[in-house]
Amino acid sequence: MDNTETMTEFKNRIEKLSSQEQKEIFNIIKKNESIKYTQNKNGIFLLLNEIDTSTIENINLFLKYLDDSKKQTQKIEDKLKHLNNIKN
Repeated sequence: MDNTETMTEFKNRIEKLSSQEQKEIFNIIKKNESIKYTQNKNGIFLLLNEIDTSTIENINLFLKYLDDSKKQTQKIEDKLKHLNNIKN
């Protein structure tokens, strides 16, 4: 897989996040002041190929955190559902 495909998948994954999660991604990006972006009523725009490796790694860590949190939440919900079924 080439870098363009990787960045396209990266972009698509971020676009599927909630607006709050996307804001957190943007906060990670803003920490690197050399990354240029524009903002208007339609959102924030930047060139993904200008994001340095360190920032991409930080975003990936955040995405992994989100995945892990969602899995944990699902496990808890499943256990609660199971307990409710036993109770009834």
